[in-house]
Amino acid sequence: MAEPALRLRAPVFTARFAPSTHLERRLISTLWSFRSTEWTGFIDFREPGIYFTHWGWGEWRTDTSHAGDDRTIRLQNGYDPFWFVLAFDDDLLSFRCLQSNHPSRPVGDMLFDYARQEPPAPFWQR
Repeated sequence: MAEPALRLRAPVFTARFAPSTHLERRLISTLWSFRSTEWTGFIDFREPGIYFTHWGWGEWRTDTSHAGDDRTIRLQNGYDPFWFVLAFDDDLLSFRCLQSNHPSRPVGDMLFDYARQEPPAPFWQR
């Protein structure tokens, strides 16, 4: 199927917020691994507040109640009841799960930066 036809079928979502933190701006248009002992997949932060996985989509927002800074987000799946609180490392290239109602605690790494059309690099090198 041609690329334009795929774009016509892709769901369109309205951004849930205006990015205001460095992490919020960094996450938009990035693709990440999402892996645990039970499963391996991806998470695609396409728009502010919306993410897609290999299962479906959900919503995310900054969550400063866990780490006390702006490097923590909360994901809420739209396709099942599970949620995850993810803390990103200083370089904003990897994360670990701090809390979840799922028995698994996934970790992940950035795979690609769509906005820059390049593999990830630490933000401090830019």
